[in-house]
Amino acid sequence: MSISIFIISYLYILSDLLNVKAVFSIGAIMSLISIVYIWIIFGIFNRLKMRKLFAAGLIFLLSIPFMILVNVILSSLISEPIIDVWDILSVFIMLIVAFASFVCDYAQSKRFEM
Repeated sequence: MSISIFIISYLYILSDLLNVKAVFSIGAIMSLISIVYIWIIFGIFNRLKMRKLFAAGLIFLLSIPFMILVNVILSSLISEPIIDVWDILSVFIMLIVAFASFVCDYAQSKRFEM
């Protein structure tokens, strides 16, 4: 909870100390997106306490739109390309890990039924 409260003030002080305004302007936007994502992760794991592997699969699937959102915002702020080769690789890895999490959750739930 404290990281949600203090991250913006930390970025402002850091930006002021370094005399680089981009630290605060870019960092504040990215930290707000990250804080929302972290609270979504907390909510999912809190809601699915008994199915942690299923929750992990959902988290990996949700990380893909958040990654694209971060790329779009950074692209508009610092004129970087929206999609890079590493982004495509990251998406495929997250899809594979999400699929593996769902399969492991399914196998675990079938094992408990027997």
